[in-house]
Amino acid sequence: MSLLAVVGAGLMFCRQILCFKYWDGIRSLKTYYSQERGTIDVLGLGTSHAFEGINTQVLYDEYGISAYVLGGSIQPYWNTYYFLQEALKTQHPKLIILDGFAGAQTYDYTDGTRVIKNTMAIRDPKNYLAAVRASVAPDDASRAAAGQDAGAEDYYFPYRLWHSRYEELDRSDLPEYYESPKYRYYKGFGCFYYAADSLERPSDVALETQERTPLVPREEEYLRKIFDLCRERGIPLLMIATPYCVTQEDQRMLNTEADLAAECGVPFVNFNSSESYHQCGLDFAADFESHNHLNYRGSVKFTRVLGELITNGMDLPDHRGDPAYQSWERNSESIRLGARDWELHEDADPAELAGRAFREEQLEVFLCKINADGVTDTIPDGSLIHIRNGEAERVNADGNEPADYFCRLNSVPLAIRLNGADGSCSIRFDNKEYVDDARGSYLFLYDTYNRELVRVCQIAEGEAGVPVLTDKIREDE
Repeated sequence: MSLLAVVGAGLMFCRQILCFKYWDGIRSLKTYYSQERGTIDVLGLGTSHAFEGINTQVLYDEYGISAYVLGGSIQPYWNTYYFLQEALKTQHPKLIILDGFAGAQTYDYTDGTRVIKNTMAIRDPKNYLAAVRASVAPDDASRAAAGQDAGAEDYYFPYRLWHSRYEELDRSDLPEYYESPKYRYYKGFGCFYYAADSLERPSDVALETQERTPLVPREEEYLRKIFDLCRERGIPLLMIATPYCVTQEDQRMLNTEADLAAECGVPFVNFNSSESYHQCGLDFAADFESHNHLNYRGSVKFTRVLGELITNGMDLPDHRGDPAYQSWERNSESIRLGARDWELHEDADPAELAGRAFREEQLEVFLCKINADGVTDTIPDGSLIHIRNGEAERVNADGNEPADYFCRLNSVPLAIRLNGADGSCSIRFDNKEYVDDARGSYLFLYDTYNRELVRVCQIAEGEAGVPVLTDKIREDE
């Protein structure tokens, strides 16, 4: 191999490691490119309202729809337009669903991080340069006002933006990180499982306003371009506003978008109404992760209604059980297990947590018990129990000897040592220590499908002998 080839390979490797990998924009588009041609029947486009609201698991599991949500964080329509141009190079969806939240924004340019997220994964050089020109403010003053640190020329040579990322590199910058089913079969939907505190349903005044506010001119310009491109390609377009804590000003701009859509023959459904909230069965105390976004539970409720809407309006094929669409089935499994993992993470009852963990599939469970002296007790006959898919194995049957256990969980090292020569006890995963008090029982849960640590917790005796769960935070957190 020539010196030039070696240098070239080294530079490509450095680029692969150092380049940005934001999931809310860059990863979404990169994974889209890997989809088999002609397999996506429903394409969602837009902001985080789209990719945190349109649940691809529900669309596939309950309707057999092969959907992909292609979006980016706070994505304005000028970026959505170029994402759409890229999307149509490899797919011809039977329906496009466009999220309308961008029209409710009042900025002329997004901040620099959003420019990176919404442009840097575009492959076609012509589209990439056009997207950069549309996204980067034209002068220093307007860039400063928008929070943009870089000019267009920095995007023409993007290594200027990512070449100094050495200190922030972590496991997610390595290619093998994306071999997990969570990423390999990713279909664009990503959400949070927790519920936001103190959210209130929007007021009737906000929901029922009939007033209109003009859109930012550039948003309207590119919204019309999206309408025109879908019409030119003969692809039906549905425009929606997903449920959120809409303000009266937002609703005025959504009303304007509804007028523009009607003018262009595009159906528009605003799910921010008393009737829609009731139809979806939304609970603002449980179904949102923020005032702007549904959580997993809310996305399930909303997507069921959306699925009914689109399947009643058109005949879409049911791909469930079709080997050619197995990646959607695996994506659904990943999302389902993610929801299960969150429930396991939040369970506060030691008996319920242990009982469920021991029964679950796709879950590695380690249980070890340590007394006040750091000496292992029997559980029931050994010092360390390993449970996989409900089957228990005693790792060390002799409670008088150290329980040294080492394995790799999807290449990540796990080492457990009980009753060491110095009385030490240790649970180290990914080279991080989780034991900080050698008393009680420790429960270690790992999702083998999504390749993620679910929980490490200590079960200790509380007041009046009642067991108490305490989550163990790794030493660098």
